[in-house]
Amino acid sequence: MRTQWFGDRRDVVKWALLVRLAEDNTAARIIQVACRWAKEEDKSESWDGYEKQIATFFQKRRKLESIEELQKFLSLKQEIEMLDPPVASKDDPQREYFMQVFQELKKRTYRKVVLLDPDTGLQPGKRSTERHITLENVKTTYESLGSGDFLVIYQHKPLFEKKEEDWKEARRKKLATIKEIKNEIQIGENLDIAKDVVFFYVQKAE
Repeated sequence: MRTQWFGDRRDVVKWALLVRLAEDNTAARIIQVACRWAKEEDKSESWDGYEKQIATFFQKRRKLESIEELQKFLSLKQEIEMLDPPVASKDDPQREYFMQVFQELKKRTYRKVVLLDPDTGLQPGKRSTERHITLENVKTTYESLGSGDFLVIYQHKPLFEKKEEDWKEARRKKLATIKEIKNEIQIGENLDIAKDVVFFYVQKAE
């Protein structure tokens, strides 16, 4: 997830779903995997004057890490953690990123809700970009979870698909090709707030 989109209407839908899943299933923690294996480009570095100063003002206040303050704001029993390991590899940064995510999640043995939060969602074809997450890395994350944990995946509506029902079901079916996922994959959404995003979620079988 890019910093520039932090706090938009999709985040409202996202975090309402995550909090309800955590509360309804007595999870101890909500973990957001930020999916920032590619360095964010800061175009404001070349600006000057008030534009540069104002951009700096917003950058200091728009930080993904500040989502952890939501726990206190809502008086939640569940903790909120953002997981975003550093990446050194230039050849396959996404794979390195998720190997670290796998190791970190294996250490967290309590009941949890884990969000994979790429810019766009699942890899649409054979080629993947920094905006998408591959099925292989979804599988890696799922395998790191304990029984009863929830995996949630952000999915934005593709720009080139016009039929609203098709893109959701097509990507849910693609996600279901991961044979390790045994339970039914659910869809979370709120069309009154954001019509262009859904969240696939599934509980790991007990």
